[in-house]
Amino acid sequence: MEHPERLGHGEHAHTTDASADRTEPQPEPEVEGKTPETGEFPLRLATNPRSSVVQPRRKQAYLARRWLAMGLATLALLALAIGVMARLPLPVSAAHLANARYGSNYQQMVNAVKAAQWPQQKSNWCGVASITAIIRYEGIGVTQGSMSSFLDSSAAVSTWGTPSNAPGYYGPGFAADISRDFGTDPRSLAEGLASQTGHPYHQFIDEISAYDATLHLAVDIARSQQPITVFVDHALHSIVISGEEATANPITDPASVTSFEVWDPGYPNNGIQNAQEVNVSLHDWLTESIYWGEPYSANTIGSITFDPNPAVGPYTNDPSQDEYFSLWVGHYVYIRPDATTDPSASVGPDWAFDQYDALIGGEHGEAPSGYHGQYAFAPVGTVTTGITSIDGPAFWTSAAYLPPRPSAPYAALAWTDATRSHTIHVMLSLDGLHYNSEKTLSESSLIRPAIVVAWVNGTTVVTIAWTGGNSAHNLNVLYDVYGALGSPHKLILPQSSLNPPSLTIFQGKYFIGWTAADNHHTLHVMSLGANATTPGADIALTSDPGAGNGPTLQLDNPDHMLLLVWQQSGSQYVTILKSSNGTTWQGSANPPGQRSFQTPHTIVINGAPANMPGYYLTWTSSSDNHTVYAMNSFGLNGWPGPAEQLTGYALGGPEIGYVGHHYQVIIAWTDARTSQITFSVYQV
Repeated sequence: MEHPERLGHGEHAHTTDASADRTEPQPEPEVEGKTPETGEFPLRLATNPRSSVVQPRRKQAYLARRWLAMGLATLALLALAIGVMARLPLPVSAAHLANARYGSNYQQMVNAVKAAQWPQQKSNWCGVASITAIIRYEGIGVTQGSMSSFLDSSAAVSTWGTPSNAPGYYGPGFAADISRDFGTDPRSLAEGLASQTGHPYHQFIDEISAYDATLHLAVDIARSQQPITVFVDHALHSIVISGEEATANPITDPASVTSFEVWDPGYPNNGIQNAQEVNVSLHDWLTESIYWGEPYSANTIGSITFDPNPAVGPYTNDPSQDEYFSLWVGHYVYIRPDATTDPSASVGPDWAFDQYDALIGGEHGEAPSGYHGQYAFAPVGTVTTGITSIDGPAFWTSAAYLPPRPSAPYAALAWTDATRSHTIHVMLSLDGLHYNSEKTLSESSLIRPAIVVAWVNGTTVVTIAWTGGNSAHNLNVLYDVYGALGSPHKLILPQSSLNPPSLTIFQGKYFIGWTAADNHHTLHVMSLGANATTPGADIALTSDPGAGNGPTLQLDNPDHMLLLVWQQSGSQYVTILKSSNGTTWQGSANPPGQRSFQTPHTIVINGAPANMPGYYLTWTSSSDNHTVYAMNSFGLNGWPGPAEQLTGYALGGPEIGYVGHHYQVIIAWTDARTSQITFSVYQV
């Protein structure tokens, strides 16, 4: 490690002494591109990040011609020829693994790096050197010095301004930064590329994993055929990737990528590689900490933070002001060249997009004017309760109607505990994350209950429903759990189920929904009257597909509808029905087209803030260890996507809520690894 005063992007020098026989790539007379025989790029040999580069291509071509001229006269010569051929770029038709190269023009990249006068000319100029080479690749005559001057000029400043200096930070390194980064932050690099090339560039933020980010990167390299700058070494460094090798077209099969061409602007003094250009295997790319073995980090060394989150604008991260949004830290970041047809091309480089090509809105719902694309679920924070359960939680929030006074609960939680008795518990919350007033009932269930909150003359009334643990598995309802109106009232229905029920209030009446224990797994809906004690007609939806688990009943206040959401027992497709009276039902005009392993859950926000979608759906994937996903929409009949992966592996189904915090929703779920109920907050 170098002295802290020199640390920043690329100040961890992972280099080794350059050996005498290490040779940098040299310009060739011809421009390298696709081979005329195959229409594909030739194979290049992958090397370990800490080994020297492959033999120069001119020397390889010379050896190939020599081998062809000599022939196979003797066994010794044959052995020699085989040894030489092991280092030659074979045509795709002859390569065992059928690797092909995709991406930018290699020789043009070599020339661009030389024109950019690499290596980086200052210790915190890895970003400056990276985008200078990319702009040079476009044939635009900039230098590292001119790029540095531009990024420090008023023309490059974000519409949100530049952060002021503050204790604990060296930065902002440049006027174009929106953080107090020691060098260039992702926003400043996007600004530099967009301003100098005239093409749209944006910060790409992957919130899922290094592998997921790599799949998107592989597609963008092949699609754009441009060099791409990437933040690596947990944000201490920026590099350029000019191409990749794959066994299939990465645009349609990104998982086929086997290696990347990584150019290090810091070599030999401030870099992470022991050569300027190295073919890095997919394994090394994903596991080495100098690449994407670790995500973007704030990199606090001693008392100084070198790579913090934004400090100005809607992405500001300031816990002292209850602003917990993390745009970069904990994620995987590169600067994406956008297609001109992408919705992102219509907005400036200040804004960031996630792994679903959805706009990451601001902390308080800020969004660029004129943007008509998708909005992202961006993680804000997670609260682990320490409560263990055998199923997912029941989670009610005030999305459909606000409490009559600030001291009334905005959220309620119910669950079945992990003890041998599987006791049912209830708690209340003012913010959806922190709970008190725990009520432990003398009731039990083998699956989660359902919960809803109402106000009777200003008094909070909590009601739950559950599937009984008796042999008949009767449905049970407990009205006024806390006895706010007197004594709780318990109703035992003759109907039974093997799945969790759902409970809501519609047109002044309680409604319960469940899946019957028959062969068809028939869905049922029943009114329970104004105080959940008067059962009405049992409506059996025999003409609709059966449910693979319990359904969700939810109030759609804006449309004055009652919604019924479930996953079909055979196909597992999420299905939505709506009713104006709770008796007759019709299908959604445009169902979401997703499959769920467990009960999907939905909310409809009554009076959602401007630019905030009002309809939300969450579920667990049917194909990848029950990961939690979510979608949002501005209307029930339009779910344009994307389906976003949000959290880890869930036990039971997740539930989603809204407690009035503008542009934030809460996912309640039980972590399958710990059996603990967890709340994850997302910006939308």
